Amino acid sequence: MNRLLAPALVLLALVSPASAGDLSGLWDVRGELADGRSYTAQAAVSPGRKAGTYRIMGRGKLGSRALVWRANAKRQGSTLHVRHIGHGGLVGRLTGSTGKRVVGTYTVDADERGFGGSLGVEGESKQGTVRFTRLKLPTASFSPTSLSLAVGKRGVVEVTTDPPEATGLLWFEGPVERAFWEEGKRKIEVSGDAVGTHTLKARLGSLTGKVVAELKLTVGPSVLDRIVDAVKQAKADGKTPVVIFDLDDTLFDTRYRVRDILRDYGKTIDEPRLKTLSVRHVVYLLPKTLARAGFTQAEIEGDLGKKINAAWRKRMWLGASHSLDRPMRGARRYAERLVAAGAELHFITGRKQSDYTASLEKLAEDAFPEGTLHCKPNNFYAGTPAFKKEATQKLRAKPNVTIVAAIDNEPGNCTAFKQAAPKATVVWIRSQWKEMPKTVPMAPGVIEIPRGYR
Repeated sequence: MNRLLAPALVLLALVSPASAGDLSGLWDVRGELADGRSYTAQAAVSPGRKAGTYRIMGRGKLGSRALVWRANAKRQGSTLHVRHIGHGGLVGRLTGSTGKRVVGTYTVDADERGFGGSLGVEGESKQGTVRFTRLKLPTASFSPTSLSLAVGKRGVVEVTTDPPEATGLLWFEGPVERAFWEEGKRKIEVSGDAVGTHTLKARLGSLTGKVVAELKLTVGPSVLDRIVDAVKQAKADGKTPVVIFDLDDTLFDTRYRVRDILRDYGKTIDEPRLKTLSVRHVVYLLPKTLARAGFTQAEIEGDLGKKINAAWRKRMWLGASHSLDRPMRGARRYAERLVAAGAELHFITGRKQSDYTASLEKLAEDAFPEGTLHCKPNNFYAGTPAFKKEATQKLRAKPNVTIVAAIDNEPGNCTAFKQAAPKATVVWIRSQWKEMPKTVPMAPGVIEIPRGYR
């Protein structure tokens, strides 16, 4: 649907009636076309950019079918000349693909409460009739009644109007990402692209229409910005601020590793679906990756799937394969910000000690700032969360050290970090992760961010 028809994010507002000589507002529309078909609708009329001009937007029913239209109008005394635009809606129903215009000539009542007249296809003699009757301006509201976002985050609000039919006749302006219908309700997704207070306005009909409501959106610093500020504060207090990063799917995107391994094997067995595998196909579990690439369940569970799995396992955890990874978007730049603010970086990974050298080389290859790498001992059998918890506790016990933050893609690891350093900001980056059993919830206080560092 055209963005002009999308509802706005709004607060209930008081709006004065239209002044004399002004046709802008909400109108009830009843018309009969030249072929005898009748329709009912509501229309929003808003001022054009030039004096005496208007924009009209309507939504209604033509028989049992939805009818949507837009038109430009120009007033000369008591006469309103209307010219419909676009090729859908009413224009399409009447003209087909002829390219002709739908035009109308309406007479405005002396009291400005209505107007109407003939409507037909340009150059054709048959005419229909239309009558517009003024309605009260709509009011609008949204739920929730206030909205605050961290910069870079998005939020959703639900929009309602009185009368409900006016919902599709509102134009919105402000930091709006998209409008959509969900279970019969109109919802708006907004984005917090810049820190500050932003105004979202609901206008009737178009960008020049009357403002029927407003919403204030407050956008604050992101959790990543707050971590940088906390590092600066700890440094100013004479502490050694430490920020912990995981590697796989936290600083590095391992989807490229999976893609390249499977593509190489696809060339070996001449399997087109593997040879053309995209990063978009790759998810945490290999069977789901293959399903997204077009493999059937029978193939995944059969001999072919077993061979692919064996080839993937043979290379996936080799130190040499880490070079196939790519840095997560914005990761290096964010690490540099932390170091510039005074942070000491520690990379605590579930990779084994045998991968230590390859991991260091990969960090250097992608120009990450220097830090201390902690790999899991080859004979550590208690699991990665236990290792990360133990390593963090040892760091925390060092004189003058304060653990400012820890960032990881695995919920279990985030819980371990929060247990080891309760006052630290622990961030779960939603890239790829192993689902935790429902009986083992993630620790409270962990903050979620999407893939990447913005």
